Amino acid sequence: MPNIANLLTILRIILIPFVLLSYLLMPHPYGNWVAFALYVIAGISDYLDGWLARKYSMTSIVGKVLDPIADKLLITAVILMLMAVHIIDGYFTIAGGIIICRELLVSGLREFLLQIGGTGIAVSRLAKWKTAGQIGSLGWLLVGTSVTITLTNAFTLTCIHIGLGILVIAAILTIITGWNYMLLGYTTIKEKNNPRG
Repeated sequence: MPNIANLLTILRIILIPFVLLSYLLMPHPYGNWVAFALYVIAGISDYLDGWLARKYSMTSIVGKVLDPIADKLLITAVILMLMAVHIIDGYFTIAGGIIICRELLVSGLREFLLQIGGTGIAVSRLAKWKTAGQIGSLGWLLVGTSVTITLTNAFTLTCIHIGLGILVIAAILTIITGWNYMLLGYTTIKEKNNPRG
């Protein structure tokens, strides 16, 4: 029987180019909604693969390696695309850059710790909130100006405003969790170099 959890993770990776192509090539607002729909499917697959792996004991080495890679590929690809089309621009590119750099750094650290015989890096509760913030912010940004909320006659709010606000919060959580992971990695490396303390 195939590992359904792993298949869902692979599906998430396959969906990435379709999210990008639909957003970039289809006319507005249809491209926004198609990209958003595919992005939501990818997000649901992220939840489902973890739930299936835990509930039906489908955890595997392949899944443990592929799942965080799939998440990081999806988030990084969408952030870079939104930067390219100037949905994320100005000072907000700092928030996007922080998220991308942190994901690459933690991925490298996780791989290094596994190579030296460490136990890897467990995902903290705060890191889960960080991921939720990243995924949520990008969902709002993909919808973009397709939805507007009129608060007063002089002020109209779009999904871009909401998405950028959440992106900044996610970037702050990204810094905090990244720093925590770096401290954990440093402690693990120190223990490997000095096994007796």
